[in-house]
Amino acid sequence: MAEGGVYSLFRGMSAPFATVAFYNAILFAARGQMESMLAHPDGSPLSVSDQAVAGIGAGTAGALIACPTELIKCRLQAQAGSKPSAAHIHTASLPAGLATLSQSGKGLASLTQAKGFSTLPLATATSGTTPGAIHLGDYTGSLQYKGPMDVMRQVMRSEGGVIGLYKGLVPTLLREVPGCAAMFAAYEAIKLSAAKQQGLSNTNELGKGTLMVAGGAAGAVYWLTVYPADIIKSKLQTDSYQQPAYRGTLHCARQLYAADGMAAFFKGFSPAFGRSVPANAAAFLVYEMVRQTMTGA
Repeated sequence: MAEGGVYSLFRGMSAPFATVAFYNAILFAARGQMESMLAHPDGSPLSVSDQAVAGIGAGTAGALIACPTELIKCRLQAQAGSKPSAAHIHTASLPAGLATLSQSGKGLASLTQAKGFSTLPLATATSGTTPGAIHLGDYTGSLQYKGPMDVMRQVMRSEGGVIGLYKGLVPTLLREVPGCAAMFAAYEAIKLSAAKQQGLSNTNELGKGTLMVAGGAAGAVYWLTVYPADIIKSKLQTDSYQQPAYRGTLHCARQLYAADGMAAFFKGFSPAFGRSVPANAAAFLVYEMVRQTMTGA
């Protein structure tokens, strides 16, 4: 807020926002296909465990959409959040030839060299290093990415083509598969319980308010189940391609735990949790309304 105002709260959101409808369409369509495959011969409703299995299939499909779009989002957000301040860069032991450490009006630091060398735009101080130690990262200093499409172009050009957009796919699957299994199972369990309490013969008779409560609670279950995997995913997706800090999912998890313990896996949990409740309440309500309109159920 201090640097970019209200706009800074939404930085990097255009890519996931543009694809959220597509993601939800794939997620619920995959769930529908799984429900058809799991349908009981006698026509009886699917059980809570059946819905968990359907969620596994839906989460697998959803991960293939979520991974590249969230990589773009994470890169833009990391770039915006890592601009160094001159106050945090010590120059006592800089190599000879580095002449000045200049600071712009907004506190962005840039290093310039006196003897005709080009500016080093990606410099940032590393916490805990000795004075003068400079770490050259991918997402600091001058802006590396101009927007979502530029992230896609640069990743595909310099990080292995299309496969580069799927960096962090393993933790994305570890989030989506169990998360969706838990979410859809919880949603069905809450609907069945509500129908029983209201004396209804089936869940199709539930009101919109009840469906929203069930959807919101299911979204909460999702994040309670898999939030640590989301932290690992984001770390891997913003890691340097040339000089990676993490060798993979397990190595990233070990490094995070060694640095901050279990607290490392729940940073930013409150806003994510708070956002998921109304978002999923709306998503499940729209799904049920569309399904009932199309099937006449």
